[in-house]
Amino acid sequence: MVRGIASVIGGYIVWTVIWLASGAGIQAAMPDAFEETGMTSRTGVLLLLLAVSVFASLASGATAGAVARRAPGRHALICSLLLLATGIGVQASVWNEMPLWYHLPFLVLIVPVNLIGAAMFSRKPAV
Repeated sequence: MVRGIASVIGGYIVWTVIWLASGAGIQAAMPDAFEETGMTSRTGVLLLLLAVSVFASLASGATAGAVARRAPGRHALICSLLLLATGIGVQASVWNEMPLWYHLPFLVLIVPVNLIGAAMFSRKPAV
């Protein structure tokens, strides 16, 4: 039980750290692409942010699966649903700041990519 809780929390933390660190790095590398509020509407930057989200979700699912050991998919699902709930809140708060084509894939990809990350980790190597 403790391992299961730790897996969910660990996956959530991994996603958050990757997202925040990458976002700060992208803003530092391309300051002209962002407004003073930290928002951007540039297509290239938004696509890069979607790629970061996919990577973070893969890493999150892999972390949840690795820590849980048993039922990695279930723990990755719980983690991804918590991430989705957080994501819905954050995206709702900036709904008018970014285009719809960004919000939808960002939210839709969180759960399945997390599960893929857990499945990738839990597969045993072929002998």
